[in-house]
Amino acid sequence: MTQTSDIIFDSSLAEKYPLTILLAEDNIVSQKITCFLLNELGYEADIATNGQDVLDKIQKDKYDLILMDIEMPRMNGFDTTHTIRQLDLDSQPYIIAMTAHNTKTHRHKCQQSGMNDFMLKPLDIPDFLTALKTCFDQVCF
Repeated sequence: MTQTSDIIFDSSLAEKYPLTILLAEDNIVSQKITCFLLNELGYEADIATNGQDVLDKIQKDKYDLILMDIEMPRMNGFDTTHTIRQLDLDSQPYIIAMTAHNTKTHRHKCQQSGMNDFMLKPLDIPDFLTALKTCFDQVCF
């Protein structure tokens, strides 16, 4: 079994754990950092800058994973996730909350809205890799 620390800089991770990813993030710096990390692991992500953009994109394309910022314009991550969970999609995406707020209230709201996981910003690479593998295991098996 591969240890998370062994795959931190593995640019072929996407070949081992293929996922289609949508990054829902309005902050350009956070977009660039997250996309850089994903690219280093062999992933490419589509980007949505607000909740309505996320809803439009998932109606057109299937995503295995949505990295969901909580505080976005037009529709926040909580409301966007709740809306996604109400949609009749062929398969529901795995949704990971990305937030700088580490409170029980935020974690509870993420869970209540239908998110599968919770990650703090800035992203911790080992935690991020663990979340990707968990997503793959749940989406693909």
